[in-house]
Amino acid sequence: MSTALQQYKFESERRQQHLRELQENDKVVILSWLGALLSWGFFWWAVYRVFFCVVQLIQYVPGLQP
Repeated sequence: MSTALQQYKFESERRQQHLRELQENDKVVILSWLGALLSWGFFWWAVYRVFFCVVQLIQYVPGLQP
């Protein structure tokens, strides 16, 4: 096998490896964004629930209404 062919094969394998690494990184980024969106949604759901419970507490406990 000639030196030029060996070098071409080596470079080709290196490019393929780099492309595989980039694809794996894309998966990590996508999963990170999904996790962030789920966390953000859970946070706002919890804020809503706390606010709703406080409003109910104010309505039903005598002496807390202004």
